[in-house]
Amino acid sequence: MNSRSLLGQIVVFVLVLIVLNVVLQLFGAQLQINIIGSIVLTVVVGGIMRVLR
Repeated sequence: MNSRSLLGQIVVFVLVLIVLNVVLQLFGAQLQINIIGSIVLTVVVGGIMRVLR
């Protein structure tokens, strides 16, 4: 996987999280998605899956 596609995937991931946060706030939900935490969790889970494969 080249770095440009990885960067593109990260940008799309962050944009989706931002949209989800906005939609949740519009509907009055008390839930917020932490973008930094989501990225870290995704990297950790991806690394574990890569090692186990």
